[in-house]
Amino acid sequence: MEPNNNLYVVKFISPIRAVVFMVLWCGISIVGLFASYEWLISEELIPSSTWTGGVLLCFATCLIGIGYLLTWKVALGIVALRVDGEGMKWSWHRRYYLSLAKNRGVRWEEIDNYVFQPDYRYEQLKLRLRSGKTIRWYHSYEQKGDDYSLFVFGFKDQIAQRALQSNADVRPIAIGKTFYETKLAMVLLILLVAVCLVFLAASLFIAKKRVMSFGILTLMGSGMSYYAYHVIQAHRKKRSGVAHKIKR
Repeated sequence: MEPNNNLYVVKFISPIRAVVFMVLWCGISIVGLFASYEWLISEELIPSSTWTGGVLLCFATCLIGIGYLLTWKVALGIVALRVDGEGMKWSWHRRYYLSLAKNRGVRWEEIDNYVFQPDYRYEQLKLRLRSGKTIRWYHSYEQKGDDYSLFVFGFKDQIAQRALQSNADVRPIAIGKTFYETKLAMVLLILLVAVCLVFLAASLFIAKKRVMSFGILTLMGSGMSYYAYHVIQAHRKKRSGVAHKIKR
């Protein structure tokens, strides 16, 4: 999709709406499914057997899959963003479900700093305004067919051009910190490592169902590994930046 005169059509998501909808959908549909299954068994309309249990699990899996697909419809928003020398303006082509967001914009002078923060399922663009307000956009890695990459390039290009201006009245826009660069992120990482070690010890010496315990530990470890990678990389980048300044 080619942008027209610095106009970019981007598909953003609302993580809160996605989580809330998925939890509600799975909770209501799975509980309803199992309640119906128990009623059918009690009324002897279907036999209680491994075969019917397998069919039940298939239905449950289908319901979760349908919920996943519907989540993208509920949490999806389509925005037309115009980025030029004055600032950013956006208008909603499609708002998030139950959203009252209005068309608006910000001038470059209003932005104090920005940051692109990678997360597990999406990248977050956070704009901190000088007024103290924060504007957040979330773009899913799975979302294709929009102008997000072009928007990022155009956004950074405008900020770079602003930084090159020699006018004393023009304040450059700083690059903010991601959450992974904060001390809180490092403290949280240490706590997660401690929890995983305690759970590992419990799995080895206490838990009876070790297969299930190791399965849970594997899931915890994979999530923690992703988080640890970003925290370590962020702090390593931060230290290398400080060292570079000292050498200069």
